[in-house]
Amino acid sequence: MTTKCKILGGFALMIVLIAVRAVMSFWGTRESAENFSSYRTLSRADVNLSNMRSHLENMATNIYRYLRWEESKHMVTAQKNLEDMQTEAARTIDIFTDPKSKSQLEAIRAEAGKLGEMAAAVEKDLKEFYTTYRNVAVKGEEEMMKSLYEIARQTRSAGNTEALYVVFGLMDNFNTSTSAMTNYVHTRSPEYMAAVKKSILELRTEAKELENILRTTEAQELYRSVMEGINKLEQLCDDMGALATRARNSFTNIEGGLVKVVADIDALNEATTQERRSNGNFIEEANQSSLRNTIIMGISGLI
Repeated sequence: MTTKCKILGGFALMIVLIAVRAVMSFWGTRESAENFSSYRTLSRADVNLSNMRSHLENMATNIYRYLRWEESKHMVTAQKNLEDMQTEAARTIDIFTDPKSKSQLEAIRAEAGKLGEMAAAVEKDLKEFYTTYRNVAVKGEEEMMKSLYEIARQTRSAGNTEALYVVFGLMDNFNTSTSAMTNYVHTRSPEYMAAVKKSILELRTEAKELENILRTTEAQELYRSVMEGINKLEQLCDDMGALATRARNSFTNIEGGLVKVVADIDALNEATTQERRSNGNFIEEANQSSLRNTIIMGISGLI
């Protein structure tokens, strides 16, 4: 082979190698770009999913604070936490391209919406609970105490020491009853409600002793108003107990629902993280492969 042919052959080989390298670089760059774009998208999804989890946990914390301190600002903040979570979820749905992840996020949003409905139910029941206590129970207790004081005044004036002794005992028991009710309202504990009902039963039993020892018609009317007040207080206990139980059950359901939603978010987040890491590894391997090909092509050209 002549020198001219060798030169032309070498030149042609270099052209072919350059062309092959160009094609490989094009496809490698294109694939790397696609995987990098996917990596960036999945990274954003990871951040959003973590934010969703935080918003839900903050929501539960604020609902608990509302239950503990009865301050409406905590429930307002809880609803804001849920809105932020739903906004973050909608943003994340737009990020995902695969139907499976979108479907999982839609299901998570729906479950979170149910948590919001249960939170609203808790607020409604507890507002009614406290309204009943302040506007009905407390006023009823005040009226009963006034009636007892008036019976005491009349029996003292009439010299009816037997009735006066019973009335003083009633007042002591009534104070015990109102204290138990106050404790129940602050804690909504079934144990305190049991104490309230026990004290009401004792009140009724002791009050009946007045029925046959009061000497005036006015005192008898006051006695009947006291017995009516005791009956109303007992009914209020049942009503308030039902409201408190319903609110407590709703919060228990919120806790259970929250555990499920957070678990679903964590599962999706883990799957997203694994896919992101896989894309990151592919990008790194593609870069290393590109470097190897460049070296091989260079050495081939020299040979």
